Amino acid sequence: MTAEKEVRTAFAARVTGLVLAGVLVTGATAFWVFGPFDIDNDLRHARRLVSTQEHQRAVVVDSEDVPSEEYEDLGSAIAVVRLPDGSHADLWTTDTGFAAIFGGPDEGERLTVVVDPDNPTWAASVADAEASVLSHARYLFVSLVLHIGGILAIAGGLLTLGRAMPFRAYRSLRRPRDHVRAEVVAVMWAARRAKERVTLRLRVGEDDYSWDATLPAGCVPYVGGFLDLHGDVRDGGWVMAPDPEHGVAFPRARLRKWGAQPSTRS
Repeated sequence: MTAEKEVRTAFAARVTGLVLAGVLVTGATAFWVFGPFDIDNDLRHARRLVSTQEHQRAVVVDSEDVPSEEYEDLGSAIAVVRLPDGSHADLWTTDTGFAAIFGGPDEGERLTVVVDPDNPTWAASVADAEASVLSHARYLFVSLVLHIGGILAIAGGLLTLGRAMPFRAYRSLRRPRDHVRAEVVAVMWAARRAKERVTLRLRVGEDDYSWDATLPAGCVPYVGGFLDLHGDVRDGGWVMAPDPEHGVAFPRARLRKWGAQPSTRS
């Protein structure tokens, strides 16, 4: 793949990642605000049932003990109770779904529950529905953090697509004006754990430049080596360094004359 084609591919990946992340966040927000999903929907539903439905004693059982024909009708089956009539239902509590954080109900524990008459496989803990404002606030807070955190994590991953090439460099790198051979005079790693981020002192003719770059995997520049710079080789220009074996080293900032103050626009 030519360097120019890699530039177009990286740019397309960056645009795709931004569009998908935007659609994901916008769609999730709209669904939460206008759709059927509501973070406190289960809590409010449980509180309504407590005041309108008969309270029943139920026992927490292992989901593996539920007959297969009933198990298919259950939802998440994170916690299951056996009702007085022998049927089984999903159990909602303020800890259900957060067992790793708060700890869920123990097998064999007896609870007072109410059953949704429109969905007999869904039961809510009376004690949790009538719990304190602090307990409900904790439940709502953790629900919000987990749902938003999951969306942001996915969106963050999408934003990494094509991140190696800055948007501002695209115009200069799409059709490089210069093709220049530069000598590596010094190598300075940006961080020990980020081996792909490097600052190079390059010599082009009689001029020395500072170049912040993101290296492709496996590429290790060394003093005395040479790079083929493509782009706008001047103070303040954008350049890249294609390598036939490893790929393209993209810029993290504009090329600067060695010793010059960095531009506030770069």
